[in-house]
Amino acid sequence: MTQIPGKLATADSQLLLSGQQGLLWLVQQLPDMAWLKDAGGRYLACNRRFEAFAGVSRQAIIGQSDTMVLGPQQAAALSQADLAALAAEEPLSSQQWLVSADGQRILLEIVATPLQAEDGVFGVLGTARDITRQYLSDLALRASQDRFRAIFENTDALAIQGYAPDGTVLYWNHASEALYGYSAAEALGRTLFELIIPPPARAHVEAEVAWMFRERRGVPAARLGLQHKDGHIVQVYSSHAMVESPQSGLTLFCLDIDLSALVRAEAAWRDSERRYRALFDASGDGIFVLHGQIVVDCNQAAAEIFHCKQADLTGQSLEALSPLRQDGGVSSRQLLGNYLQRDGDSPAHRFEWRHLRRDGSEFDAEWIVTAVEIAAVPHCLVSFRDITEKKKSAQLIWEQANFDSLTGLPNRHRFLDRFALELRKSERSNSQLALLFIDLDHFKEVNDTLGHRAGDLLLKEAALRLQGCLRETDTVARLGGDEFTIVISDMESEQSLERVTQQVLQRLAAPFCLGDEQVYVSASIGITLFPQDGDNIDVLQRNADQAMYAAKKAGRNGYCYYAAMPRASLA
Repeated sequence: MTQIPGKLATADSQLLLSGQQGLLWLVQQLPDMAWLKDAGGRYLACNRRFEAFAGVSRQAIIGQSDTMVLGPQQAAALSQADLAALAAEEPLSSQQWLVSADGQRILLEIVATPLQAEDGVFGVLGTARDITRQYLSDLALRASQDRFRAIFENTDALAIQGYAPDGTVLYWNHASEALYGYSAAEALGRTLFELIIPPPARAHVEAEVAWMFRERRGVPAARLGLQHKDGHIVQVYSSHAMVESPQSGLTLFCLDIDLSALVRAEAAWRDSERRYRALFDASGDGIFVLHGQIVVDCNQAAAEIFHCKQADLTGQSLEALSPLRQDGGVSSRQLLGNYLQRDGDSPAHRFEWRHLRRDGSEFDAEWIVTAVEIAAVPHCLVSFRDITEKKKSAQLIWEQANFDSLTGLPNRHRFLDRFALELRKSERSNSQLALLFIDLDHFKEVNDTLGHRAGDLLLKEAALRLQGCLRETDTVARLGGDEFTIVISDMESEQSLERVTQQVLQRLAAPFCLGDEQVYVSASIGITLFPQDGDNIDVLQRNADQAMYAAKKAGRNGYCYYAAMPRASLA
């Protein structure tokens, strides 16, 4: 079958368009804001969440730049994310404050993923998630913790009074003046019963005072409600001591700590705790509070992610909530020891972690670990989310960009990457490498007579047969249509190459069973060698293509070497 000029370019365009359609479909399915731009920064697609954010219909977005869709200031943020990802040639994550179409200022976590086509950069896939609520929740949580710490770090003055056996005031210090509102001059000579004891409690206090003087010891310290000069009740923590001296005899000293601030603080703390718990439980991300590696608290979202109750997680160690090993085979126990050894000055740390549920299922999570102190005790705050679907989407995008959807073989883009890698290895090891360009003979007749479904079945079977002829270290790829290519690295000898080539011809010449039909095709193979025939990808591809056409002219069902066209052979 003779290939007309321009056919390869057309097939490549169709393949790229097919991959693009897959990306367009994927953009629509992503749960977060998503868009697809070409290399020039023009929008090719976006989903409904992005439309809502921009306040513009999809029809008005497609073909436009960031500036036209979002305005100059907003556009700069997205353009910077695109440029950074393109420069790094890998997905990059950033956070940007932007204003949505309804006027709300929101914090977005933006992930820009560069996409490669065979002729260079195809464009950028962008996703964005609104993390404003999480950000504000974290701020509120830290603020609540700071207030809690400040309350218990402050101290109050100690109010001291001295009393005679009948309750008469003998001593009244400055702190007592501030606490109860009476000056020392007003208090001295009067009894404590008329000054600071509320009327309902006077009889009881008189009995206790008499008991302390009789027994010569104080009653246990206690929290009391005593009366201020203006009539309001002052909460104090009161301790009592009996002191005897030759001059004044037996005196009862009361040491009172003003608990007014504490009472207010307790009310504020309860309110803060309620608000903290509301924010804690309202977070869409799972949250663990860890002491060491033990979960001492968690929110409802964490329980939902683990498919259990909160009580099932509290008291568990992170090791028990993880498989024995993480990706890469590293021990979970070892990694936990590294990740959680953080002090309060360490910045928040972000990484991925694989968890184990009680039912044995596993899921991947994105962790943000922050060192905190609770009641002066070091803890860790872990915010996490299930990213299993996110990783599946990323894997799907990668597979669509690198593998042929029909045969599962590497596509042209993946083949060129592998070919370049094998060339570098061969250069370093000073070894030979062979490139085989394969075109199926009579494939068009199968398509024309039996239809494209039969043709697809034949291509799938042909791919399996080609894989069966090669070592694990060799590469077979589908370039498009009925064209395949093979890279044989670390070639032992020309005889071994001949054996592989003959095996490929024989297997492809065997009948193909396509449903109820049995068809026969053959293959024309062009072969070029590195370093004899060329030292770069373009030259070697061109050589193999020319050799393949020479094999077709020689009668098909055979192969031809580029460097010695007369050596064309028939199977």
